[in-house]
Amino acid sequence: GGYLPLPLVDGATLTYARFLRDYALPRQPCIITDVGREWAATSWSVPYLEQHPGVNLSHRVQMAQGPPESAKEEGTTVGKALETVRTRAAAGSDPPCYLSAWDYVRGGSGALQDDFSVPRYFERAPAWLASHLVLGNTETDMKWLYIGTRGAGSATHVDTNLSSAWLWVAQGRKEWVCAHGGDHELLTRGTGDRAFGYKDDGSGGDDDDSVPLPDLFADDLF
Repeated sequence: GGYLPLPLVDGATLTYARFLRDYALPRQPCIITDVGREWAATSWSVPYLEQHPGVNLSHRVQMAQGPPESAKEEGTTVGKALETVRTRAAAGSDPPCYLSAWDYVRGGSGALQDDFSVPRYFERAPAWLASHLVLGNTETDMKWLYIGTRGAGSATHVDTNLSSAWLWVAQGRKEWVCAHGGDHELLTRGTGDRAFGYKDDGSGGDDDDSVPLPDLFADDLF
């Protein structure tokens, strides 16, 4: 056994119909290239974010310390998290650190949305959705930024509420290991709440038997 390469698709020629037919509906993860070259977000960096007048540096966030499968989260501010990433990356020191799931719109930094546009494959929501009392929360809450040093990342997870995410890499390199949507039940059997995109907060709720998802980066996975 072993990994199969994720399909690489040229965003300059990919039509919406083909995206639906070949990737979205079959639940096949893919990497779309040639997207966002004209965005101001291509110049994003930690200093850029620290100096941006529309960024709320005092907003509280969670920062992960350590490699993905054993990282410990701690509360801090956006400003302190960015400073930690900047200084640790410059020094090349361990452990990895990760400003994970910065809810930048909810946290008063929505001005960063002016630096990019949602690709046409994903911006299909009707205009009224943003102002909807309940469903409109997605316009605020389902948007995150991830910033980390070398070796930082997310442990194996299912996206929140079984949703499907699109991610764009502004700077650096990122490696993904993805599972086909058709294998959801196979990979999440016995994991409890994690199968639906919920974190185990250790509070001992209704699902006391929740166990981690398999580590898709493990050397002995196969």
